[in-house]
Amino acid sequence: DERKYSDYSFMVEVPIDFDIIKRRFAMDYYTSIGSIVSDVRLMRDNSVKYNGAHEELSAFAAKAADDFVESLKKELGEHFLEMKEQEEALVPEAVVEAANERAAQTAKRVSRQRTMVSSLEQLPPP
Repeated sequence: DERKYSDYSFMVEVPIDFDIIKRRFAMDYYTSIGSIVSDVRLMRDNSVKYNGAHEELSAFAAKAADDFVESLKKELGEHFLEMKEQEEALVPEAVVEAANERAAQTAKRVSRQRTMVSSLEQLPPP
């Protein structure tokens, strides 16, 4: 609900949920195991960014992501591990670190914005 969670788009750069993942499956969007796993983990990471690491919803998202990856591993066996290693070799660690840094900066900016809004709400009416 965009009205209820209006600040979500400020905190989460790339929104994703199970409905988007299911639609992508239906449209044959995914071309690799890594891209599926990345979307599932992105969903988990988005929940932690928005809700906080210790919230129940984040714990649920983390468990769902872990369960999904484990089911893929069981289904594909050794082939899964080989494919994942090949895909990880394609993304330099510096790229991942830069993305994480951008996400941290965004979270700090949103936190400052929330503080400012909270301060403004404390002001007496004109």
